Amino acid sequence: MIRRLNRVSTKLYSSLLLAAVGMLLILAMAIVGSTRMADGGRALYEVGLTGLKQAATIEVTFERLRGLVSRAPAELDLGRQAVYRDEFASHLSTARATIADAIENSGGTTRSVFVALDQKISEIETISAEIFDFSANFAQEQASELLIGPFAEAEAAIGNLIRQIAAASEQRANAELAVLDDTQATMVPMIIAVSAISMIGAGGVGFFVARNVVRRVTGLTRTMDDLANDDTSVDIPATSSHDEIGDMARAVEVFKRNAIKMKKLQAEQKQAEEQAAREKRDLMTKMANDFETSVGGVVDAVSDAAGEMRSTAESMTATAEETNTQSSAVAAAAEEASANVQTVAAAAEELSASITEISRQVAQASEVSSTAVGEAGRASEMVNGLDQAAQKIGEVVELITDIAEKTNLLALNATIEAARAGDAGK
Repeated sequence: MIRRLNRVSTKLYSSLLLAAVGMLLILAMAIVGSTRMADGGRALYEVGLTGLKQAATIEVTFERLRGLVSRAPAELDLGRQAVYRDEFASHLSTARATIADAIENSGGTTRSVFVALDQKISEIETISAEIFDFSANFAQEQASELLIGPFAEAEAAIGNLIRQIAAASEQRANAELAVLDDTQATMVPMIIAVSAISMIGAGGVGFFVARNVVRRVTGLTRTMDDLANDDTSVDIPATSSHDEIGDMARAVEVFKRNAIKMKKLQAEQKQAEEQAAREKRDLMTKMANDFETSVGGVVDAVSDAAGEMRSTAESMTATAEETNTQSSAVAAAAEEASANVQTVAAAAEELSASITEISRQVAQASEVSSTAVGEAGRASEMVNGLDQAAQKIGEVVELITDIAEKTNLLALNATIEAARAGDAGK
């Protein structure tokens, strides 16, 4: 329970609840005050102002009645007198309706005054009827006596009653105004007091909560900035708090531990990468040396074989040239022998048999020479082929030598790059 009360949300909700209660109190007081003032205003209108309005209406109506009755004795035209009498009846009906409504809606002293006024109006009605009758019969003296005597007394009594009604209405209106003033004088200070208490309470709680929360949140923000800058040596504040800030602080503590583990893993990974780089550099160096050694041996062997093949080709070329020379000499001798044989055959026919035998032998020698010449040609072609093969072997040797040189260069570059990578890793 205590831990729940220490929550920031609980404190904020408490301040909001306090402010809401204060607002509800202010609203309730405003409603009560406005209701009382509305009731007072209604009472002021219904009792005070309505009474004054009714008294004024009766007074104006009675003045019209008095004017009509006063003009009747002096009027000799019976038609005009009839008009006066009708107007009197109409105004009298209006006065009676006003008085009846006032009697129904009033109470206490005001009602009794309106009842007395109604009685006086009835008395005025009777006296006025007699005055109109005397005036119609041209008995102006009797009509004037009634007008000066009983009518005047009733008129004075009605005026007194109207003044009483006005005074009573004014008194009631003043009473209602006093109630309104009292309500205003009571409600305004209460509303101000409740508002001030609510604002001070809510503001105090809000200030305390805001100050406490902002201070700790600011500390957590600075700590998180330090952690973001890879500073894991900072202390995490508010980890012992039992509210939302404490929860945040403990979460930041988890981030700190994870950051420390991450740094350790990164260091181990860096060491592993450096070790792997060193091993790779050593392996590449060894491979380059071994390749250089093996390729150098192959190049030397190929160079020696190519040299031997070139010597053999040159020897075979010399042999083929010598064979070709000898074949040419044999062919020339055979041609010379054939010419000699023909000369001998022409000179001595008797020796034809010997010449025939010699011709056979010469033809055989010529065939042998031709065969020798063909063999010499083929030997020459073989020599040319060997020479071309030797040239191609020389080109292969040069290509292998070029590859070896480039391989040595690549191995040297790889060794240099491995050395640079090792220096960069340090």
